[in-house]
Amino acid sequence: MLSILYALHFLPNALATIAVGLSPSGVTKLFGNSFGLSGRNATYDYIVVGGGAAGNAIAARLALDPANYCVAVVEAGSFYEILNPGFM
Repeated sequence: MLSILYALHFLPNALATIAVGLSPSGVTKLFGNSFGLSGRNATYDYIVVGGGAAGNAIAARLALDPANYCVAVVEAGSFYEILNPGFM
């Protein structure tokens, strides 16, 4: 009985996660282009300063709004780039 409840709870969430990942606009709608760099003349509807818990939450809600707002999140520091993926 417990395994059936487990399957009914986690299976729809797993399928929804996979569907968003396979959707061409699913992840990129939230995260923009793959490099995080926009054009020189880019315009935004909202600029969120600070990518902490609150900043990322409000940026995600604005980006998912049906009005299709263009949102930029500005964080302190230099451009973060992974040189060796999987190497810690």
